[in-house]
Amino acid sequence: MVISHAQPLLLPLLVSYFFLPAALGVSQPFVSCNRTHKDRVNVRTVDITPHPIKLGVKSDITIRGDTAITIPEGATVEPSVEAAFPGFNKRPAPINRTYNLCDIAKCPVGPDSFMYTLSNLFTEEELPLNINIVHISIKDKKDTMMCVAVYLIVG
Repeated sequence: MVISHAQPLLLPLLVSYFFLPAALGVSQPFVSCNRTHKDRVNVRTVDITPHPIKLGVKSDITIRGDTAITIPEGATVEPSVEAAFPGFNKRPAPINRTYNLCDIAKCPVGPDSFMYTLSNLFTEEELPLNINIVHISIKDKKDTMMCVAVYLIVG
């Protein structure tokens, strides 16, 4: 009989990944969700406050980054949610809203550093599980200029 020595380490690893950044006040880990091409807008940090979020309580997602290009006026910010663990009966409701980038960030954006904050972004139907994957994209008429994916924990 073989006893795995790695399994007891799994719980502390998950706890440190999800809760330590929030406890220390540092940004959340994120990944680019543009797999086909490199983002033209570089994201440096994604901050979620409070984290875990509490539905019905003011929450913010702040994205900071930089770009070597000027993002055209009319670019939009589009949030979406997917279940972190597929196969559950509860599915996130589709989000059918977009935000004009100039309404939430100082325009024109770039070439320089930028920051924008999305407040009270989600409803209970859009975040049905305790752990969800949130995608936030910047799109213009031609393509996706930025897309990040981050775990969003609902407490």
